[in-house]
Amino acid sequence: MLLSKRTLVLCFTAAVLCLPSFADVISVSGIVEPLRDADRSASVAGKIEVIHYREGQFVDKDTVVIQLENTLEELEVDRRETILDSKAEVNAAISRMETLKIDLDSTRALFETTGSVSQEELYKKILEYKLAVAEKDRLENEEVREKIELQMSSFKLQERAVRAPFSGKIADVYLHEGEDCSAGEALFRLVNLSQCYFTCNVEASLTSHLKKDQIVDLKIASGLSFVDKQGKIEFIAPTIDPASGLRKVKVLFENADFLIVPGATGELNFEVNPVIK
Repeated sequence: MLLSKRTLVLCFTAAVLCLPSFADVISVSGIVEPLRDADRSASVAGKIEVIHYREGQFVDKDTVVIQLENTLEELEVDRRETILDSKAEVNAAISRMETLKIDLDSTRALFETTGSVSQEELYKKILEYKLAVAEKDRLENEEVREKIELQMSSFKLQERAVRAPFSGKIADVYLHEGEDCSAGEALFRLVNLSQCYFTCNVEASLTSHLKKDQIVDLKIASGLSFVDKQGKIEFIAPTIDPASGLRKVKVLFENADFLIVPGATGELNFEVNPVIK
């Protein structure tokens, strides 16, 4: 039985609609940047006593990388601790106050019950007790001040140790042991390579196919070969560069094996579905 012309047209249309649509793959060149890259400096001037880590070594966050001379600061902390640990004056003042309180209570009782103690003597006991309380309060306030002084001395001592602000590898050490450094002068450079950014500039019209947190494919140079990576889009520039018509895109990817080195080149690959009219 022959199909009608209308039926043939409908079948052909349905077959066309069922054909798979092939997306264009766009490749954009870019460069690898470390997740974090920072020069670390000391907040105080001093002489470098010890450099604990050198270029290429990994350090954990808060590890002391460079130690400045700190003998005077250590002595000051020891002095403040000795003063604070000495409780003799405060303890003596408390004991005297308690003794005078007992004496005052006895004198007041005698004055009120038997009258064998004069009012003048009672006032004298009251004054002695108040002076003892004031002295005890003064010494306790002095103890609080000494605690603050100890904290300040400890902070000054800690400033002599230049620590890693995050975990990473030492990229550069700018000075040597025995050299003087000024406050704010860069002492070493630290980079975090466990994660990296792939940074590229994409034609503005194509960024409509990209969105934040989208998973994309990367192909990055490593030695003489390329490594395939998957990353997540962390940043798409909110503006278009008027000179080039491009938008910056940053893709975060894992690099726990340290195969990828910052500065390496590569490609971001993503699909663009053509519009069928």
